[in-house]
Amino acid sequence: MRVRTQLTPRRTAAVFLAVGALVVTAACGTRLPAKDFNLTAQGSNGQNGTGTQNGTGTQNGTGATQNGSGATAGSKGTTGSSTTTGGGVQSAGGLKPGQLFAHACGPASASKNGASDKGVTNNQILIGNVVSETNPFGLDQFSPNKYGLISFVQHCNSVGGINGRLIKLVPCNDGGTSTGNVTCVNQMISQKAFAMVGNNTFTYDGAKESHDAGLLDIGGEPIKGAPYYQYDTKFNIYGDGYPKDNKSPGYKGHYWGTAELGAYLKQAQGISRVGVVYYSQADSQRGFNVLKAGLESVGIKVYGHAVNLVNANYEGAVVAMKDQEKDEAVLDAIDQSGNEQLCQAMNSYNYNAQSGLKAKLSTIAAWSDHVGTDFDPPCRDLVWSNGKSASYSDTSNPMIKTFRDDYAKFGQGKVLAQWAVEGYIAGIWFAQAAHSCGANLTRACVSKWIYAQKSMTADGLMSKDVSFQKKQYSTSKTENDCVEVVKWNQGKRGWDTLADINTKKYCYTTHYYPYALEG
Repeated sequence: MRVRTQLTPRRTAAVFLAVGALVVTAACGTRLPAKDFNLTAQGSNGQNGTGTQNGTGTQNGTGATQNGSGATAGSKGTTGSSTTTGGGVQSAGGLKPGQLFAHACGPASASKNGASDKGVTNNQILIGNVVSETNPFGLDQFSPNKYGLISFVQHCNSVGGINGRLIKLVPCNDGGTSTGNVTCVNQMISQKAFAMVGNNTFTYDGAKESHDAGLLDIGGEPIKGAPYYQYDTKFNIYGDGYPKDNKSPGYKGHYWGTAELGAYLKQAQGISRVGVVYYSQADSQRGFNVLKAGLESVGIKVYGHAVNLVNANYEGAVVAMKDQEKDEAVLDAIDQSGNEQLCQAMNSYNYNAQSGLKAKLSTIAAWSDHVGTDFDPPCRDLVWSNGKSASYSDTSNPMIKTFRDDYAKFGQGKVLAQWAVEGYIAGIWFAQAAHSCGANLTRACVSKWIYAQKSMTADGLMSKDVSFQKKQYSTSKTENDCVEVVKWNQGKRGWDTLADINTKKYCYTTHYYPYALEG
């Protein structure tokens, strides 16, 4: 298990991002009326929007009625405008609907169900989702998780829901602000949401309030890592083994990581020297330190290049990496805009494959179809990314095909991005945990199930080493972890998979290494 750190950046002109910052077989199901299947759209800072949508497709052979559930979040109370008509969901790889998601979704009788916990009735489960859909960095920066989750909810409900209960999803856009996040969390608490699923927020000031209210947070992106590594009600998408005593994050005063990415770069690509570009800003500096510790732990030489936050000298960093250090790969602890400017500087100084560069390894935020339009060649054709989830371009994975089919129907036309896959995974985790509880669905039961799992693969969408099993970290101990590495292919307008989490050869045994908690 690698604990993925994510930066908690600020920006005057441009700062952000994550440091590489993770079913039933019974005979019949129940149905809610269309009005109960809607998403309630939320505006910035928790203000209400009004966009809702309904679909009415039926799927032959199962009797399952499909209702739309994807609303576009309003901005400061503006009306959502996107609508989608539901259609029959077809399973990938020859699987029948009840076989997907480890049988977590499918028709079942609700006759034994009851109102077993907050947000639960005999035929409905209310869940929330908080993303910073409006933020200083663009509409697609944090929102993909939401649309991946919507796609999962639509699919799950179309085949019968979870143990006879359909999922009602209430999203909230926190506007990328502290007060907005607190407002969204309080809204989830007041509406008695059973859990939040697939969150992706710029800041998490409502973390303590959500924990104190017993509100579960499943599959969130740890942009602000500490809450996910401190509170026992929070389960980030990349897993962790911390004690979570609700007092202090991490283990024995540190966060801990494993170096499977470094092992891959060294062993599979022969990379021994890398440059890392970061901002002369505390959070970005911390991100560089994490990368440096992990790469150096497997014997890769790391050179850091700090650039000014407002007027960054990418050209100076490029010259040093190319001519003085002769780095074989460029990594970064900067935002998407900074990545684009860094690529421009690399192009201007001919820092490319011909000069010995093998990769421009960007954070997971760059892992989207935007690379094809936002980056210029030849740097564009050296853009790599990495993570713990299966690439959305790898349709040889039947679950990726299922995800793409669902996203095409229910993703509201949003650009494909890896964070959308992780929102989908968060939905699967929630459904599997909820399904395990049967008729007596409670938060305690869901939490117990998650902590008990030795591997949370989401049917092949997530690395097998991801779990929440408790660990006693030490630099003398090792762990076997898998890594997904992808490279942009402009010809097919997608990503080639260089390392696959589901292939044993890309799983590496490395020592744990410590790094500093957030300041």
